[in-house]
Amino acid sequence: MEYNDKESHTYMQPDSWLVDYELRLRSYRESFGHDNVIVIDYDREIEKHGSVLPSFIDRIGAAQEFMPDEWEGLWKNKS
Repeated sequence: MEYNDKESHTYMQPDSWLVDYELRLRSYRESFGHDNVIVIDYDREIEKHGSVLPSFIDRIGAAQEFMPDEWEGLWKNKS
């Protein structure tokens, strides 16, 4: 199925902001402020921790609220 409606969240043609990473990042930073947008490298976190959860939990300041035994082993990417 092909989606050609540029207003659709499923529109993924080359001119879509969804596939232009730099434009998407710039839009978020312009909206929320440069220092309020943090990029977590998925591949690096999977290699380092096996999950993005440790970095995400740390970045939102909730490390004391979510102990590893509560989330470790969940949602691991096996691919």
